[in-house]
Amino acid sequence: MADDIVYEMPFGLQGDRVQGKENLIQLLEQFIGKENGMYSTWDIFNIRVYAAREGEVEQEIVFAEMDSRGIVKQNGYKYTQSYISLLHIIDGWITLWREYFNPIHLQNALDSLNTGGKTAATELGAEVRVVRAAEAAIASNPMCNLH
Repeated sequence: MADDIVYEMPFGLQGDRVQGKENLIQLLEQFIGKENGMYSTWDIFNIRVYAAREGEVEQEIVFAEMDSRGIVKQNGYKYTQSYISLLHIIDGWITLWREYFNPIHLQNALDSLNTGGKTAATELGAEVRVVRAAEAAIASNPMCNLH
């Protein structure tokens, strides 16, 4: 990772953006860190990597698809997720990592911390946020014509 890496979660719970390697490491530690993370086990599997642009000296673009599963330490809640990541790589260093995932699954895992493993009915609210974010992205793109 580049020291000034940018990590974005466009469909994250708050559309999060983190800049800098140290800040990203701190964020990852909160969730998947072995000592202080929220999961007692964490596994990433079914990793598929696709080069979107190869051969350029300055920048490469790579897409990755992957699945994950983890168990929340406090209550045994089983978290599952699928991700698509877009990576910009310059001179062998990841400079941009944009990760797309379903925020409903993450919200349910976070809700389980407050409800002893039982998730609240937050799915509709999270789905509405995802739809609104997608609509905003489409509306801001002049190449998309929905009429």
